[in-house]
Amino acid sequence: MQLIRRITDSDFIGGAPEFMDTTNCYASRGVLVDDMLKVDMMYMSKINLYKLPGGGIDEGEEIRDAFLREIKEEDRL
Repeated sequence: MQLIRRITDSDFIGGAPEFMDTTNCYASRGVLVDDMLKVDMMYMSKINLYKLPGGGIDEGEEIRDAFLREIKEEDRL
């Protein structure tokens, strides 16, 4: 697994990135592609936004392990 780029909401909705002074958790998200090259996305209906699958990283957890755990929890594997 390789970090290609850090993405913020501003990459999708425009404007300057807004970074908080503190972060309550970090997330591990990634691109899942099936055999037909369809990309898996999560839809957040309350804010009408699509996100890459993944989620929070637990303390002491590796980024890769957090991503795999999260997509298993979301039944994406």
